Amino acid sequence: MAYTNHIVKKVLIGISLLWINTVEAQTITDVKIDLEIKNKTLKEVFMTIEQASGFHFVYNDGLVSVYSNINLRAKSRTVASILNELLIRTNLQYLDQNNKIIISEKEDSRADAKREIIQGKVIEADSNKPVRNASIYFDGSLNGTASDSTGSFTLYSQLNSKTPIVISAIGYFPETIADYPSGKRLIIYVKTRQYELDPVEITASDGLSRTEKLILFRKEFLGSSRNGKNSRILNENDIRLTYNKKTQTLKASCDKPIIVRNRILGYTFNFLLENFSSSANETLFYGPQFFKEDADPATIKKLDKARASTYLGSRMHFIRSLWNNELAKNGFEIYGNNILKNKVGYNDIVVSSSDKKYIHLKETIRITYKGKTSYLYKNASQKDILIDKEGYNDPIGLDWGGAIGAQRAGDLLPLEYNL
Repeated sequence: MAYTNHIVKKVLIGISLLWINTVEAQTITDVKIDLEIKNKTLKEVFMTIEQASGFHFVYNDGLVSVYSNINLRAKSRTVASILNELLIRTNLQYLDQNNKIIISEKEDSRADAKREIIQGKVIEADSNKPVRNASIYFDGSLNGTASDSTGSFTLYSQLNSKTPIVISAIGYFPETIADYPSGKRLIIYVKTRQYELDPVEITASDGLSRTEKLILFRKEFLGSSRNGKNSRILNENDIRLTYNKKTQTLKASCDKPIIVRNRILGYTFNFLLENFSSSANETLFYGPQFFKEDADPATIKKLDKARASTYLGSRMHFIRSLWNNELAKNGFEIYGNNILKNKVGYNDIVVSSSDKKYIHLKETIRITYKGKTSYLYKNASQKDILIDKEGYNDPIGLDWGGAIGAQRAGDLLPLEYNL
């Protein structure tokens, strides 16, 4: 069965911004604190330092989440000396700036990948009041942050990519920014939204009980693969489900991000569901995603194996291979619709404009990878679909079938995977 399965591969690493009372006229070389750290992650250590010092950290979860099992004892030591000891065996560095401690990669650790700092402010459109705790992230990645009490945020750019930035806050409609000029402070206005009735409330029979609809939704949203079956939605009560008996179509919506924990791949991610529809003929859903590492260090080898198995032959693997013109090298072959010998190449389906690349389909194509067949259907709108080096693609416009079409949210990986 062919699936129309639009999934925006986005989810962003959360740069965690925490705010507390700041210490005026003092720097990290002045403030002394006591610490007793045992078997903590680096993120937990930063939180403890914040509570003890009055400074707050700005960092990318993806950069710090790999460091754990930290032990440290400090008696009346400056914050600077503690940071020097903490980061000496990492690829991280710090910058003290106006009571903020900005954590970033050391310049020599990623010399080929310069990241820009993106700063901005989230404001309520109706009142011009700052919006606190808004999530700001690059779609489909581990890279994200939250706005502080003034609505301000700092975010590091994606590597070699112009992935859209998504802004999401409870009580507001989400915003997506595809064009964010370098060096320009972003002012983002979000509109308030009214929430609908309790999604659990059933006002009339539509042929399926809520339990039956949830079972069907889990299957079509998370998928039937091992990854999908071992993924769990943590806030199912927030999901609104309707079923049309005549067309046998299930539709879903959610005012809040759907939170999914994938035990097999070691991620928890938010999926901001913009559309979901599933019938006997097709399943279509899409929306921005924001990932966080949720892995037990003791199982890292097993996770690496599961992630690699999921990646090979996936949408992301195909889009990256196509962007780099390495389809054959990576095991992909493309053919015209239903004609085995009509082989299709990079120049037949990719067009370039400035520094961007797009998929331009003249016909439905068949994709083979290690004996598995997938289909990429010609879009009725004739729209060219943006792709980039990290594996991102415009969420609306690519209709998949076959092996890739059977992949669901339970098979998603963040854009940072394997870069």
